[in-house]
Amino acid sequence: MQDSTKRKCLIWLVALLVSSLASCSDTHRSHKPIPKHSSVPKVWKEVRGFVRAELGLDPQSYAWPDDTTHKIQDLFNLLVTDASEMGHALQRIRIRQLVSDAPKFFSARGVLVRPRGRSVILLGAVSISKRIHYQIMEANGLVLLVRSDKLESDGFREAWIIQKNHNAPVTINVASGTLLVDKMFHNFGLVPRSHLKTEFNITNNGKTPLVFQKAKTSCTCTVVNLSNDRILQPGQSFTMVVDVASVDEPSFKQSIKVPVTEVGKNFSRILDFTLAGNYEDFFDILPKHLDFGNMSHAGKSRRTIRLSETGALQFQVDSINTNTIPLTWTMATRKDDDNAHYLITFELDPRKIQPGHHRGSLTIRTTNPSLRNIDIPVEFQVPPHVYMEPRALAFGEITLGEAIKHHVKLRSTDGESFTIFNAQSPDGIDVAVEQTDNQAVLTVTAQPEKKGPWNGKAVIEVRSKHWNELLVLKCAGYVR
Repeated sequence: MQDSTKRKCLIWLVALLVSSLASCSDTHRSHKPIPKHSSVPKVWKEVRGFVRAELGLDPQSYAWPDDTTHKIQDLFNLLVTDASEMGHALQRIRIRQLVSDAPKFFSARGVLVRPRGRSVILLGAVSISKRIHYQIMEANGLVLLVRSDKLESDGFREAWIIQKNHNAPVTINVASGTLLVDKMFHNFGLVPRSHLKTEFNITNNGKTPLVFQKAKTSCTCTVVNLSNDRILQPGQSFTMVVDVASVDEPSFKQSIKVPVTEVGKNFSRILDFTLAGNYEDFFDILPKHLDFGNMSHAGKSRRTIRLSETGALQFQVDSINTNTIPLTWTMATRKDDDNAHYLITFELDPRKIQPGHHRGSLTIRTTNPSLRNIDIPVEFQVPPHVYMEPRALAFGEITLGEAIKHHVKLRSTDGESFTIFNAQSPDGIDVAVEQTDNQAVLTVTAQPEKKGPWNGKAVIEVRSKHWNELLVLKCAGYVR
């Protein structure tokens, strides 16, 4: 009887354990609600803030329901609710439809979605070489251009397109005050690499004065006409003018943060404006300046330039013109996804160049009309082929009719044999030469014919198999 009771207890315990394990497994498999606002993925906050601003809603003042999960469907439902609040809609389409009807969705803004709910902001589209490219902003802030027919291969599966039935300013709440802003996000689109300007129109639509503090920008290249505190009375408006200098990148994203406070209140609200755009010259080149530095006659010097496509602009290197610089070059091509990278190695032989500091440029010509010529500055320093010591002679005081001699040594800096072809000297100076293969000694005799200070230059022409060089020897003294 006792054994039977023990068996029943054991069976009951095993059943209870199995039930508990099953319950834990089901709980593990379910999507747990996100308990706090801080647990929402950062990219979701950016996407929702962008969409709300486009709809005319406050991009920061909103709540996340307690039952929000990490399912992308929940984010879509929230954005649909936001759109309905303003009388707008959010159209959900497959990427294939966006591609096939690209002209129809040319001005579309919204969200592009990859598998597992990874989403990016769709800023719009531009036309390059008669092909439509969509502007997208990744979670890391990069503004990229993706060709319409490449969206699907890049992993995008669907698009949520904002459909606005009317235009309305963005309503921003600041304590008990209210602001109306014509936009929070400005997309410059496809622009030349030059100075840019845009404006944001702001109106105090409340009943209390609001104080706008100094604007803070994410880049010194961005300047705002809000350098001091400014009070905006109820009903008043002002235009915030933004100037943007070009940056050395294929695209840009800048932010402007403006603290706003209600007069007499401690509450402060930060208005966050965003600027974005892509430059027309869609290529990346490193380095942008070819500097060979101080060269040596011991051998040739090489430098490599990497010229890369950035997805929007496809091209091939057609030719390279080194102009007056005696450069030789070789090129290798590498493929990375859909982009080509051209590695161009330039070689410079200093033995064929006159000594001194040289500046010039080379031109890379491509097959794309939008990027026909790329000019690269070139700079280098070539040392003398022959080292002369000393390079100047000071004879001091000389008695009229007296002959004074000094010796000057010449030696090859590259080990190559040379010949002194000619030595021209002014009146009162005589130059004699004693030479071996790669060194020489000049005996300079000074015998001036007039009293007083004197000076002159002796010019020595040196030649080798590969180069010619002129050396100048300065002489000076005083005749008593």
